[in-house]
Amino acid sequence: LLIGGIMADGLSILSDILGWIYFFAWSISFYPQVWINYKRKSVVGLSFDFLAYNFFGFLCYMTYNVALYSSNTVHKEYWKSFPHSNIPVDFNDVAFAVHAWLLTTITCLQCFVYERGSNTVSREARLVLVLLSGIVVSSLAYTFMYRDFLWFLDVLGFIKMFISLIKYTPQAWMNYRRQSTVGWSIENILCDITGGSLSILQEFVDAAHDHSWSRITGNVIKFGLGFISISYDILFILQHYVFYKEARKKEKTREKHVYPEDDGLQRTGTGTRSLHRVRDL
Repeated sequence: LLIGGIMADGLSILSDILGWIYFFAWSISFYPQVWINYKRKSVVGLSFDFLAYNFFGFLCYMTYNVALYSSNTVHKEYWKSFPHSNIPVDFNDVAFAVHAWLLTTITCLQCFVYERGSNTVSREARLVLVLLSGIVVSSLAYTFMYRDFLWFLDVLGFIKMFISLIKYTPQAWMNYRRQSTVGWSIENILCDITGGSLSILQEFVDAAHDHSWSRITGNVIKFGLGFISISYDILFILQHYVFYKEARKKEKTREKHVYPEDDGLQRTGTGTRSLHRVRDL
């Protein structure tokens, strides 16, 4: 019993550590893109379909986590479906979802401020988002009629999983079409694959602690999101470091030519570059 108690405490501590590490890894993953947009004063190379899907998806996921973590009504419904199980959402899950939606909102706002070229949300993405919004509204109406709030949260969770399944495709296609990942943050992907791996690992640690698979079957959304993100992250890493690395090298050469280390200013006149020349590069 003593050894079992020590192991249980150890697994609980390990789960907390993994949870907060994945929180920081996934949360940090949003900042490089915001910084790149700010530094370049441009969002060219960033898929607006990806951003639109991300905004809607994290809004659903934030609602899912906040309600499942804090609502007593939802807790009663969950324990009715999964008796003797712990609520499968921790505070770090809630913190991540709220933070992710806020950072996605900031990135969306950058699209209205910085140069965006011909970037726009495609007709197909708008249609998908309208259909998903219709599902949310109709599901919410059903929920208030039949008082099945856990079912509504499951709908939001699966919408988020569906969005994660499709949201990376526009960015991957844009990278392929441009034969370049310039403007797309690889740091975002490296942090994302770290967070996804640790998120899945935490699920298995929690299952071992509870001696039950309900921590996974009761929150298949979290497990699915981690698996989907890792799959796409591998593709983006290959695009950045293998398939389109030459385009990245050309961009670095261009930046050095436009912003040489010995002269960070762009002047006009004798012995200096003209501003028009800089803009043309």
